[in-house]
Parts: sequence; C-alpha cells; structure tokens
Amino acid sequence: MGKLRSQKPSQLTQLIWDFYRENQQELDQLRCLSHCQIVRRWGVLHIRCPDQTIVNAVLANRALLEVPLAKLRVVQRIKIFILRNQITSFTIGSDKQLA
Repeated sequence: MGKLRSQKPSQLTQLIWDFYRENQQELDQLRCLSHCQIVRRWGVLHIRCPDQTIVNAVLANRALLEVPLAKLRVVQRIKIFILRNQITSFTIGSDKQLA
C-alpha cells in the first residue's frame, strides 16, 4: 500500500467535512478522504488514493462528495488516482463515469 496520508487534512478535505458536520453518518462515510491527497487544479479536483480499497470507498460516496463541491462551485470535474495513475474521472453532477 502506498503512503499518501498527510498529518493534517487539506483545506478542501476540511471544507467537504465541514459541510456534513451536522450529519455524523454522512461525515463518517467521507472519512475515507483522510487517506487521500486532495488538490485542485484548473477547476479539477484531484483525489490521489493509496490503494483500490480507498478508491472504492471514495466512489461509493461519490454523491456525498459532489454535493458540497457543486453548491460551492469549487470544481467542475473530479479525477481519482491510485498514486499517480488515473482510475476514473467524472463531471460534477453527471451520472456517468469516464475511464
């Protein structure tokens, strides 16, 4: 398993978690982001996960992830990686994933 976990969550991760601070169940579902490196570039959110298990957890909670990003208009697209290899990509608000 690759090492990506940083000491402190990124501002973007904290922003997503803060959106769900009143709903502990949904917040817990998004705790998988603590294992990921999250950066924003040119309107795209890059989520770098250490392994497939974390990617699966992020994808399972895709709808929860999209809500605060769409409402705050922070990004238009999300790309998910295992380390530096892109696994999937999708536009915020779309139902279809692109490989």
